Amino acid sequence: MAWYREPCTAPGDPGVPPGAVIGLAVCGNRADAALLPSAKELPADWLLERTRSERPRHVRVGAFRLLDACGGVVALRAAVGLFQDQDLKLRTWAAQSAQRWHPSPDAGRGDKEVGELLDRGRHPFSDHELRRRKWEAGVDS
Repeated sequence: MAWYREPCTAPGDPGVPPGAVIGLAVCGNRADAALLPSAKELPADWLLERTRSERPRHVRVGAFRLLDACGGVVALRAAVGLFQDQDLKLRTWAAQSAQRWHPSPDAGRGDKEVGELLDRGRHPFSDHELRRRKWEAGVDS
């Protein structure tokens, strides 16, 4: 990795070798990857606030990845909140996250917020899938 980093960060060197940036990207680690296993220990409200549209894209993406790793209603809340994001790729990730969402086994059934979130975020679901998710969560159709 150091071999790739040096040519990419040399001050005043306009001749970055072809492939150095790609090599660095392949070898490098994502800044939020180390946090993913500990995502549930991070304050969800603090992360959720960082998904707001006025935040830079990289902040919104990192916060969403961490919230998605938490699972449960936190992940669904984050995904539905990003359905109107200006970034198409992030909206797509949010829709995919919502489609993968299932209630966590330790969550209580019948959470009214889950029903409201599923209703607000119904667009990535077929009618059958939406009824199924609501049934799994124990909320009325």
